[in-house]
Amino acid sequence: MFKEFAVIFFAFSILVIIFRQLKKRNSRLFYKVAVVFIIVGIFLNVSYNLLHVYPNFVYEGVPIGDSSENLFVYKSDSEFQWQILNTVVNGRKVLLDKESGLYQRYFEIFAKKTEFIEIAEQYKYIIFDRKEEYEEPIQLSMLNELGFAFPDLHEKIYPQLYIEVGLLINCDTLIAVSDDDNNLYVISQLYYDKLLEQEKFN
Repeated sequence: MFKEFAVIFFAFSILVIIFRQLKKRNSRLFYKVAVVFIIVGIFLNVSYNLLHVYPNFVYEGVPIGDSSENLFVYKSDSEFQWQILNTVVNGRKVLLDKESGLYQRYFEIFAKKTEFIEIAEQYKYIIFDRKEEYEEPIQLSMLNELGFAFPDLHEKIYPQLYIEVGLLINCDTLIAVSDDDNNLYVISQLYYDKLLEQEKFN
């Protein structure tokens, strides 16, 4: 990587010297050549992105991103799968269960707004039991990686993240609750209200 950078820097330095000399001798020709270089550069950059970045961007054998799997543009089998949560809470209000204080600072940082609510135990267990309706669980290694969001955590833990995405569209409020093992469940308020309605009829 450093060799490539050195070659690029050296080539760029020579190009700058040539352009400076060209501008001194013939400014009109300089502007024409500069425009041609810019157009060619844009064309090469777009071509490279289409061929090597979309849909999969692999750098030195490491998959960096994948825009073919979903619109969140993240690699579902990467080391940082939990980053999907950043995208989900961004611009949304999060109603956090009072007993899920471990995640309070995280949501205060990444969500639009965070408020505490009280969810009855019977409703919590309904949320926990609906795992088959959520996305595949994701390991929340972020607890050990984002010290600024979890300042009071002094031991390494790896809880799971469960997200219900079916009713996220056009929903600006989320419900977040964790169980005894600190597994985090994030659902839309629409989905939560739907669960409460079903419980009333049962």
